[in-house]
This record gives sequence, C-alpha cells and structure tokens, in this order.
Amino acid sequence: MWINILLSFQSLFPTDEKISSFEKKISKNELSFSKYHLVYWNPHEPFLSLGIGHFIWFPKGQTFPFEEAFPNLLRFLKAQNCQLPSWIDDNFTCPWQTRTEFEKDHQKQIELKKLLESSTALQTRFIVKNSFEVFDKIISSCDEASKKTIEERIKKLLEDPRGLFALIDYNHFKGSGLCEKEFKYGKGFGLKQVLLSLSDDSINLDSFVKTAQDILKERVRLSRGQEDKWLSGWLKRIDRYRQI
Repeated sequence: MWINILLSFQSLFPTDEKISSFEKKISKNELSFSKYHLVYWNPHEPFLSLGIGHFIWFPKGQTFPFEEAFPNLLRFLKAQNCQLPSWIDDNFTCPWQTRTEFEKDHQKQIELKKLLESSTALQTRFIVKNSFEVFDKIISSCDEASKKTIEERIKKLLEDPRGLFALIDYNHFKGSGLCEKEFKYGKGFGLKQVLLSLSDDSINLDSFVKTAQDILKERVRLSRGQEDKWLSGWLKRIDRYRQI
C-alpha cells in the first residue's frame, strides 16, 4: 500500500527535534499552552477532551457521531510502556457517565493529568502516526482516477519542510473528511476535501492554506450564523502553517 512506500522514506518521518517542534505547535493550537485543559470536560459538550490533542473520551455507555480518539491513545501509550492509572480497565472505558461525576472525582483527575503531562511527546507521535495512516485511507477511498492525483498532491506538499505539519494539523483539526457522520451541512470539510479541491496548476503550501481557508469560509457561510464566531481563529490557525 502507498503508506508503506511513504514510510520507507525516513527523511519524511519526523525526527525527535521535529516531534518537539510539532508538540509546541499543537499545544499552542489546541490548548494555548494551558495545562489546565489537558483534562477538561467542557460544560457545553457531552464528553471529555483530553491531552494536547483534545482527544475525545465518551461517557460510559454513550456514543456520538465523532471519532472517540482517547481509548486509542491509551492503547498506544500502553504499547509504549507508559504506566497507566490502575483504574483504567482493559477496554479503556471512561469511568464517568456525567460531568458532575467527573468533577467530584479529584483523585482520578490528578492521576490522569499526571499521565498526560508526562507523555506529551508520545501524544504528538500518536497524532503523527494517525495522520500518516489517514493519508493512505484518503487515497484508498478515492476512485481510480483520483488515487494517483491525491498521492501526487500529498507528495508535492511533503516536499516543503512546512508541509507535513500542515497536513497533520489540518487532519487533526478538522478531520480526515472520510466519515460522513462527521459531515456538517451535508458536506465534508476535512483533509480529503482540501486535497481534492487543490488546483494542479499550483500545488504548494500557499495553495493548501488558501484552499483550506476557502473551504472553512464555505462551511461558515452554510452555517447561517452558527459558526461565524469561530472563523477568525480558524483562519489564523491555518495561516500559521506558513511559519517554520
């Protein structure tokens, strides 16, 4: 598969120095460098957001039309020999059913925060690993006519030293664009849609940034006022991809 070919080019896979740089950028984008939000249950959301990547953890027995990433992060950390809190079961089930239960359970919060504070580099590696896998899934999801086109566009973007982070962060920020359950207003606004919308006349980081911003502007337009307040921050985040 294409991902195996990509991974054979060691220069494309982040070095420890790059991982450290990515960690700082992700922490700025997701947490504004605030450790307070490493373990956080937003009062306006029905689930926990955890770690530097705001990985979602559903309350026990509940499901939502989003990707629940935190159990997979826990599996990854365990495979990397991280010591998980003893109360985390083999299925990596969230122990709380409500935000009220969560807020009362101070000891588990402390243990969870300790784990997440000590594993930020591994969380970054997890995000990178998932994104590399997503590149392959996006290509595989395309019709035969588009497969080669998308592959070439990704390779072209990876030629820019800033391109890998742009691809990784947009995938983490707005999703792969593969899951129809996560579509908004009947459309996808993820990485796949950005890659498909690029013009072959100019495949570079600037065109990726502009295309991603245009796609999010369209999403906000379709929201009819519901998402206007987010647009400025979204555009600024994507514009930072131009930075080294």
